[in-house]
Amino acid sequence: MSYFHPNAGAAHLSQAGPQQSACFVRPHSEITAKERAGWLARTPSLGRSTTGRQGLARIDSGRDIPYHTDMKIKILGTRGEIPQSAPYHSRQSGILVDGELMLDLGEEEFLKYRPKNILFTHLHPDHAFFTRDPENAPEIGIPMYGPEPYNRGGIRVKKFEGSGKLGNFRIRTIPVIHSLKVDSHAIIVSRGGRRFLYTGDMLWIKKWYHRYFKDLDLVITEGSFIRKSGMVRRDKETGRIYGHAGVGKLIGTFAPYTDRIVLVHFGSWLYRNMKKGRRKVQDLADREGVEVTVGYDGLEVSV
Repeated sequence: MSYFHPNAGAAHLSQAGPQQSACFVRPHSEITAKERAGWLARTPSLGRSTTGRQGLARIDSGRDIPYHTDMKIKILGTRGEIPQSAPYHSRQSGILVDGELMLDLGEEEFLKYRPKNILFTHLHPDHAFFTRDPENAPEIGIPMYGPEPYNRGGIRVKKFEGSGKLGNFRIRTIPVIHSLKVDSHAIIVSRGGRRFLYTGDMLWIKKWYHRYFKDLDLVITEGSFIRKSGMVRRDKETGRIYGHAGVGKLIGTFAPYTDRIVLVHFGSWLYRNMKKGRRKVQDLADREGVEVTVGYDGLEVSV
């Protein structure tokens, strides 16, 4: 499958998009006790199936058993904290997974999807819209979690750290170097033998945490700066660094762990000349030998 940008004519964003797995179904009556025991021993909660990327969706007496367990990911917004806007790049950060889990909430309008849980990478306004004016923010009424607690106005965000479950998803958070003012973490989401990483904004992730990146089906990361150096600043008092990594650095960091990367959270460089910007991304992808897609508002991806 190829991806096409809705506003880019016939220009490919990637030459080989995600492959859709088939859904094989056998009647429950044909499943032997031995087979059933084997499947139970390798359920998604215990890791990948020994049959490869096909995992057990459920064992439910009297029902057919689907083997594929793809996650459906919808990119809701791709614009960073910048004044520029363009068709298909006008909404700020948000990702919806299987219609149940939302990662970041950059726009109030994303609440129309009514996810069961919301998990933030960090609480900057373009990732958590309500932080702009918490006293006048609407009632959300959905459990929300982030790298630090938040309690202002009627908004409550509980701290989520390390690993655990949110609904039907296994979550692992990874500390990220990005900001001096708020805590930040990347998020690995797992379900049915599939795993993807969403970094949010980042300058760096300490190498000790890279061990969690093995065999990622997809990485969704940021595109704030196309220049190699990104934007790195250092606090004069503490010496701590903060900022954003460049796109080339991010692609090089994650290419050893995945064959698919989607960029979101774009800076002004893409809006100045989108055709030229996409070519730059393609050059960086070719250099690392990995598929990289320039994400857009509304892009849907399966893993």
